[in-house]
Amino acid sequence: MKLFKWSFTCLAVLAASLLCVLVSCTVLQPAKHQPGSKEIILTIDDGPVLGVSDRMLEVLERQNVKAVFCYIGENMKKHPEIVTRALDEGHLLVNHSMHHNTKTLSDYEQLKAEVAEVEELIDALPTKASHNLEYFRPPFGFITPAVRKVVEEKGLKYAYVTSYIHEAPYEEKQKEKTLNYYKKELLKKGGGAIVFHEMRFRDGDPAITDKRWLPDAVEEFIIWAKQEGFTFALYK
Repeated sequence: MKLFKWSFTCLAVLAASLLCVLVSCTVLQPAKHQPGSKEIILTIDDGPVLGVSDRMLEVLERQNVKAVFCYIGENMKKHPEIVTRALDEGHLLVNHSMHHNTKTLSDYEQLKAEVAEVEELIDALPTKASHNLEYFRPPFGFITPAVRKVVEEKGLKYAYVTSYIHEAPYEEKQKEKTLNYYKKELLKKGGGAIVFHEMRFRDGDPAITDKRWLPDAVEEFIIWAKQEGFTFALYK
């Protein structure tokens, strides 16, 4: 019996330690939310994608909401006009790396180069809007030693989220699951930072997932949030 209790205690301590490590290594940081703020930080990852990102901007303009876009560099090169529009319309851009792959997470030199390449892409856009890239969201949201080093050297801040559901590979039939999860979380916490994905992007190779349903779903979500008394804000 004593051996059983000792083993159970060891497992509990190990599990708690692992949880602490995982929490410190991800941008999922629930404690960042200010209780009772009734503010939502709407973040949108992995675009721009033609037919999704452009429609998303139309939704945000119609609803008079500003969002945080964590665009991937190689997608920005394909659709610079969408990135320019996002900046011109007052949305916040976050550096999300150039190629969004797992190797970047462990390779300091590559990550540093990718962060700089994204900055150069933004600087070359034909916009007069402010685009100080002071926030960074690492690929997959993982904070590794390489990520920490680059963030500290460049004086960046993490584009955190406080609630997360992995809807990147979801199709339209899973829309309600996604929205219901976030509604429940936001009502429980009184606000927070959430993320939707404009595409599924994995190790530099986009797995085909039809996300054309997302802009309409986000508009439905925004309408609900306003009715519940929430406001939308950017990182402060």
